[in-house]
Amino acid sequence: MRRVIVVAALLAAPSLFASAFYFNEQEVVVEVGQTDKSLRVRLMGGFGKDFGAPNQNLHSADSRIAFVLRFPDDHFEITGISPGDTEIIGTEVGNPNAPRPSHYVKIHVVCGNELPVRAEQAVIAARAGEAVQLRALSEIAPRTTFQWYAGRIGDTSQPLATGGATLTFTALTSPKQYVWVSAITACTSSAAEFEIDVPPSRGRAVRH
Repeated sequence: MRRVIVVAALLAAPSLFASAFYFNEQEVVVEVGQTDKSLRVRLMGGFGKDFGAPNQNLHSADSRIAFVLRFPDDHFEITGISPGDTEIIGTEVGNPNAPRPSHYVKIHVVCGNELPVRAEQAVIAARAGEAVQLRALSEIAPRTTFQWYAGRIGDTSQPLATGGATLTFTALTSPKQYVWVSAITACTSSAAEFEIDVPPSRGRAVRH
């Protein structure tokens, strides 16, 4: 009679035998552009014993906020992409009709301290018509959008280019010309100004 009761209890609680993921942390906080390597996972089965892995793929619910990479030794690298909250979820592998994903670890991506952009060479001497290279320096250039403008810093009426941290600018005839760059990330914006000095052209001597 006792054996029947035990078997019945086990059949009524199949989750005791189901394998599951056990993480060493329930929440991870990481800065934008940084990578956290503290998260570990262990596969456990019924009665707390190691068991087969659930047939799930663990990944970030929103890779626009955080990118999650799992390694064979079951540690994770979580890289912050943009400020916000997401989580590690598990989706069943090879089953397009699987139920909703399992939710495991919360991820909070926050802004850190970002240094402002600066000019590699703030004042440049050039001749009229000469092409000069302007370079903006930033420790976070790969995740920065650069917008270049002609004029003094803050004047957006003369856009020149969008994209990279360098700009080829052809000097005009004005003695002093200005170009500035706006550097925008998911967390901050900053700017740097360049001055291009052009000496006056030498006119021909006038004979009397």
